[in-house]
Amino acid sequence: MEKIEKESFLNNSGQKKERKWYFSPGVICLAILAGGPLALPLLWFRPKTNVFLKVALSLIVMGFTAFITMETIGIYKSVIIRCEELSQVAGSARK
Repeated sequence: MEKIEKESFLNNSGQKKERKWYFSPGVICLAILAGGPLALPLLWFRPKTNVFLKVALSLIVMGFTAFITMETIGIYKSVIIRCEELSQVAGSARK
C-alpha cells in the first residue's frame, strides 16, 4: 500500500490538475483585442486549442494588424500633406 501511495504522490495522479487562469478563452480573447499579435503566444501555449484554430486565428490577427498598420501610414501621410498645405497658406498670408 505504501508503494501505491508513493507512486500516486510522485505522478500527481491523485490530485486535480490545476487550470491556469491565463489559458482561459476569455483572457486570450481580451489579450488579443488589447495587445494584438503580442498576445499570440498565449494562444499557442494553450494546450487545449486545436492547431488549425491556432493557425487560423494567428493569420487573422496578423492580417488585421498589417491592415491597421497600412491605414495608419496612409493617415500619417495625409496629415503631413495637410500640414504642409497649411504652412504654405500661412506663409503666403503673412506677406
